[in-house]
Amino acid sequence: MPNFSFSKLIPGGNPTIILHEPALDAAALAALSARLMDPLHLGGEQVGALYCKAADEGAGLPRLQMMGGEFCVNASRAAAFLLARQGCLIRLAGSLPDCLASADACGAPAPGSVWSGQILVSGLDRPVSVLVAGDGNAQAQVAARVDCSAPNTTIDTLCQALRPGVTLVHMPGMVHALIDTARHPLPDFESNVWREASARLRRECGLGDAPASGIIWFRQEEHGFRIWPAVEVKATLSEHLESACGSASLAVALWRWQHTDAGPVTVLQPSGEALRVFPDLEPDAGPGRVWITGPVLLAAEGIVHI
Repeated sequence: MPNFSFSKLIPGGNPTIILHEPALDAAALAALSARLMDPLHLGGEQVGALYCKAADEGAGLPRLQMMGGEFCVNASRAAAFLLARQGCLIRLAGSLPDCLASADACGAPAPGSVWSGQILVSGLDRPVSVLVAGDGNAQAQVAARVDCSAPNTTIDTLCQALRPGVTLVHMPGMVHALIDTARHPLPDFESNVWREASARLRRECGLGDAPASGIIWFRQEEHGFRIWPAVEVKATLSEHLESACGSASLAVALWRWQHTDAGPVTVLQPSGEALRVFPDLEPDAGPGRVWITGPVLLAAEGIVHI
């Protein structure tokens, strides 16, 4: 019976299983992930495999491979939390970066130490920069810097309006259809009606061939946005009404910046947690380079038996 070392984390309310250094190819990881996510097994909304060696071992950057080869912001933040615990990130001195200084806005504990580094993540062709602030225990505030930019990228090339209230947002490893509930009513999430609505919108938005995609219902509120994300990953034949979604939060922030000046955006997740999205203000940053920050909780770790 195969055994795998794992951690189960809750980044922003998004149950995430991370396997440690499993000897699995992409197809085997996808098949295993479908089983692990079952409520009668570990239970979760996504699975990734983390390959890490300490920096002084000269093994290059840590790598996170997601179950369907997709890119996942929250899994990247969860992986960063584990890497800080394992000593694979660099401890920083000095004041907190802006994207972590507002930790209280996301409900995270006051940070103690800060660790920094980079991770290679499936679905992206450039590393994700990460910052982890915490006291080394089971909870931390984690920020990930994602770059959706390419040469000549503008907000308008990232965000494509299909019709009033429906916008496609293109990101590396993921595409989301944003559904503005000011124009389109929310489906019934207490039954399978939401699956019918999601399937219809996927057809209408041309998402059928996307390896990973989301139907993201969103609503603008007084202090930010609220989202209801339904994310599908083809490799695992799975679609979850997710408890939280970092890439959906990023998509909503890009949509807002298309219509107003760039500034921090707070996005309330179905879990009740909040993620915050900040534009990267470095001089060389394109419009798609942003920081996403929020809490990460370590829920369990051990050996999983298959």
